[in-house]
Amino acid sequence: PGATAGAPGATPTPGMPPAPGAGMDPNAMAAAMQAMMGGMGGAGGMPGLGGMGGPLGGAADGRPAEERFATQLEQLTNMGFPDRPSNIQALQMANGDVNQAINFLLGGDAP
Repeated sequence: PGATAGAPGATPTPGMPPAPGAGMDPNAMAAAMQAMMGGMGGAGGMPGLGGMGGPLGGAADGRPAEERFATQLEQLTNMGFPDRPSNIQALQMANGDVNQAINFLLGGDAP
C-alpha cells in the first residue's frame, strides 16, 4: 500500500467552516473578488486571470463587458438601476467598481 496524498485529510481543515460560496460559479467569484479589490493590481494567483500580465482593466480581460461584470450588473439591477446598457457603460468607466458606477449613473464624477 503506497501513501496516497490527501486520503487521511479528506475532512475540511479543522476550525474552518465550509466555504460559503461552495456552489458559486468560479468566474462570478473572480469577478466579485475583482470588484471588492476595486481594480487594484494585486490579482496574482487568481484563477481565470493568471498570466495576462497587464493591468487589471478592460484590456487585460478579453471577455465582453457584460460577461466580465455579470455580478456587478446584477447588483446594480437589484439596487434599482434597470438600464443594462447604461450600467455596462458605467461599469466600464469605473473598471467594475459598483460604487463608482453608481456615481456615474447618478450624474456625478462624469469624465
